[in-house]
Amino acid sequence: LNKMEKDSGDSKIFTEENLATVGREELVKIILEQQSKLKDGENSSSHRKRKHDLISTSPTEGGQDAPQKDEGAKRRKVKQDRPFDWSKYSKRHVALKVAYLGWDYMGLVVQKNASPTVEEKIMEALKRTKLIEDSSSCNYSRCGRTDKGVSAFGQVISVTLRSNCSEGVGIVSKGSIQHEGPEIDYTTMLNHHLPDDIRVLSWCPVPTTFDARFACSWRLYRYFFVRDRLNIDAMYEAAQHLVGEHDFRNFCKMDAQNVHNYVRTIISFEIEPQDDGRDLNDEKKMFAFVIKGRAFLWHQVRCMTSILFLVGQGKEQPHVVADMLDLKKFPRKPVYAIASEIPLVLYDSGYADGLIQWKNEPETHLHLWKHFVRMWEERSIRGTIVTCMLRTLTEDNLVIKDQTASSNSESSSSALVPWTHVRDATPDKRAMQEKYTSLARRDTETPYEEKIEGIMARLERTGKTQELERIKKILAEKAAGTLSTNDAEDFGE
Repeated sequence: LNKMEKDSGDSKIFTEENLATVGREELVKIILEQQSKLKDGENSSSHRKRKHDLISTSPTEGGQDAPQKDEGAKRRKVKQDRPFDWSKYSKRHVALKVAYLGWDYMGLVVQKNASPTVEEKIMEALKRTKLIEDSSSCNYSRCGRTDKGVSAFGQVISVTLRSNCSEGVGIVSKGSIQHEGPEIDYTTMLNHHLPDDIRVLSWCPVPTTFDARFACSWRLYRYFFVRDRLNIDAMYEAAQHLVGEHDFRNFCKMDAQNVHNYVRTIISFEIEPQDDGRDLNDEKKMFAFVIKGRAFLWHQVRCMTSILFLVGQGKEQPHVVADMLDLKKFPRKPVYAIASEIPLVLYDSGYADGLIQWKNEPETHLHLWKHFVRMWEERSIRGTIVTCMLRTLTEDNLVIKDQTASSNSESSSSALVPWTHVRDATPDKRAMQEKYTSLARRDTETPYEEKIEGIMARLERTGKTQELERIKKILAEKAAGTLSTNDAEDFGE
């Protein structure tokens, strides 16, 4: 047998020639052995099958509940796929007060080629919670448009949402089913589906004709900055020239095709120290420009603060602001860099008395408060770490060579001197190489009149008659003195 297995090269294969040479006893032995192996294989296969069945039906892994779980999943899927019946629900026009940190967003407004935006996230949450059917039919409006990196604490949006109520302020249409109980908690529902840096603070039912943009009577912006060595008094003096009604075309980013009236009203312009526990003269003391106006042009706040910083640095005199508001002295806007967007916040917005009465449950308000406390803790820790790094550099001692020693001396003496003793005397060669050019001597941008002529010529050349007629109509209203400041959306950046 061993010889036969060896010759065949496989213990499971026997040829007819080999078997012909085997005696009766040996042949019986081969048959019994093969039957035993076959039986062992069947048992092993049966064992694996039983084990598989036990695992798949084990109570600890689902057992008899597993098929029920599958059936439940199918039922849920069918339920999810079932179309939402909007006719059952009423619709209500409401105002939402929204806060967001805009540092990681491409601005507030949904844009084709820029993502993510704050409104993109808000719309996603509204659709996911079935509060709106689509963005085009929800009568959406915003108080102020904020650009990339700009934050808001007092952004107001108006929108028509699904409602549990059939009567009351803001009811647009009644559903076929009368729902009992309180109105939907819009604040909590939306916050469950919004990113951590976007939050609905409260809501309020408003008249069906309410528009968050056109009903707003004023917007208030804050621009935070560190005092450093800025002359606060000179900046305040310059800022007061901005108060009142002026043509701010030299303090904005001009959009000649869409904006044709650059007259805006600044109600107040203050510079307030922040409550950070530091002395007013401390270079690390935090301040804020507080600007209240009826409406703002694109990048207006950042342009105004940029000029005020030049005044605070002593590079320009306070009267330069009044000069730039005088179009006879500055018929063209000088070229200058606008201030950073990161410190800018749409802080608040105002409406007629009694028009908006914000609603929030105490528990909802508590959850919001805890949420912002966690955000503050995380960012405060990061700020403290950077402060420790700065303190380490401030406390360093530097090896300073004796400047009185002869340059030909083989041995020059040196001493350890605290950094704070030599900081003011250390020249900033990079800053010294940057020669400052006054605003009056700088290159200028193309004025509005030349821009609009070029735009109209291009529209006529390309055959875009509808847009050309629109602009001609606006220019006629402007010439007649009837053009409203609301021809452009509030940007406020």
